[in-house]
Order: sequence, then C-alpha cells, then structure tokens
Amino acid sequence: MNFYSSRLRRLFAAGAVAAGLGFTASSSHAETLYGLTFFDNQLISVDTTTGAGSLIAPLSESVSGYGLAFRGSSLYTFDSVMNRVREIDIMNGQLTSSIDVGFSNLIGEGDIAFRSDGIGFLSSALNATTFEPTNDLFSFDVTLGTSTRIGTTSVVLDGMAFNGGNLYGIGQEGDAGLYLVNQTTAELTLIGLLGIKADSPFGALAFGADGALYTSVNDRLYMVDAMTGVAAEIDPLVLDIGFSSVSGLAAMAGASGAVPEPSTYGLMSAGACLVLVYLKRRKQSKAAA
Repeated sequence: MNFYSSRLRRLFAAGAVAAGLGFTASSSHAETLYGLTFFDNQLISVDTTTGAGSLIAPLSESVSGYGLAFRGSSLYTFDSVMNRVREIDIMNGQLTSSIDVGFSNLIGEGDIAFRSDGIGFLSSALNATTFEPTNDLFSFDVTLGTSTRIGTTSVVLDGMAFNGGNLYGIGQEGDAGLYLVNQTTAELTLIGLLGIKADSPFGALAFGADGALYTSVNDRLYMVDAMTGVAAEIDPLVLDIGFSSVSGLAAMAGASGAVPEPSTYGLMSAGACLVLVYLKRRKQSKAAA
C-alpha cells in the first residue's frame, strides 16, 4: 500500500511540475490598460502586448476629459467642461459621480494621478478665460472636496503616474521627456528624453500593476524605462492604438496576471493521463490477483 501511494504521489508531483514548468516558460504577462479619448469621449482598453486598443463604451456625457486614474478600484477623469472630478464605470462608460473640489477656469490638456493615500494630483495647461498657459499643478481630496494649487511646472505635464510614493510625468514639449515631479513645490527633475517627437498635444502615462511604465504619445503605446526615460515601441507592426486624442491611461492595481498558453494545458493533460494509466493498471493487477 505504501509503495503504491508513494508512486501515486510521485506521478501527481511529476504532472504538477510539468504543468508548472510549462506555465512559467510560456506564460505572457498581458495586462489591460484603460484609456480615454479627449474629443470622442470614449473609454477604451489597450493591450500592452500589442499596443492595440478596443472600445469599451462611449462615455455617457461629453466631458472632454483629460487624465485617467484609479483610486482603489474606482476610475476617475477630470471633466474640463464642468471643472469636476468624475467617476467612470469601467464596464459601460457611465459617469457615476461628479465631485467639486474647487477647480475653476481650467482647460487644455493635462492628467490626474492618485497617490496611495488617496490624495489626487492634477496638471492643467491653460486658463479657460484668457487661454494663457498656466502649467498648473494641484493636489486635491475627493472625500473632503478640497484642492490646493501647488505651483507652476516648467513644462505642461501631459501625463502623470505614481509608482510607490514617487510622481512621474511626461512633458508636452516636442522632444518629450520623463520627469520626477516634486509634490510640494511642482519642481521637475528631468530623468531623460523619451526619444519620441511629440506631434500631438495629447499624451498619457501609467504604471502597470507589474511595475512596467507605459506612455501614449501621438496615439501610440510605448514602454518607458523609468530609470533613463527612453521609450520603446510595443509592436512595430501596430502603428497606433486605433483611437485619436488619447488623453489618459490607467491600470488597476493587482489586475495583471500570467495567462497560460495552449502548451501549458497540454502538459497538464499529460500529467493527468499518467495518473489515469497508473490507476487503470493497478485496478487490472488487483483483478488478476
């Protein structure tokens, strides 16, 4: 009995190890980014393995939203029509809440980002009355309905994203750069140039759940080295996301995961077959005895 139990355990272990090896070797860490378009007011998803986008749904209202960020499991944008922070239902694009945090006369392009403690940050390019550049950086609290102007950034921040306690931003200048943003003074420290000529006023930045940094420039998805600022195209054959005026990207924390490929399931099946063959032979052996 012990002999057979030992063999059975070994067979189960062999099948599990084979499946595990197949999963590790062939798994791909695909992740879904959520995106927002400024002019068409669309909520989209973007495949990080190809850079191609798919429509989730049109937003339920026209908000000319710039920026997209998760606060926990809730997705927000900045409504530049009403100067409000708006929550978006990720399933159907419905705008489910409108939060007044004291913003006024903001227009242009920018982004929003939430720190791990729930405090939000907003960058905005222009004064809505004079259309003069302002390059404003604000902090805000959606629970208290308050905001504070931190200061003026040296360039318009077209995209912002947190990684840990650090706030990163990309500039709207022609030779776009990756910056570290001082959350107290609005001072920018250049990490490095992306190596992309920005021909569009719309851009976005997001860290994936696995720590990878993504940016959308000229409506095309790139992966960015957070240490050097250098951007690399996701797939040379995918020329753009497939949607215009992409003004925000966001990833839900903990939403990434390895996806098993067909070869993995083949190895798992092989392990199961070994166990079944063993059990059948054992039954035949007992019957013969």
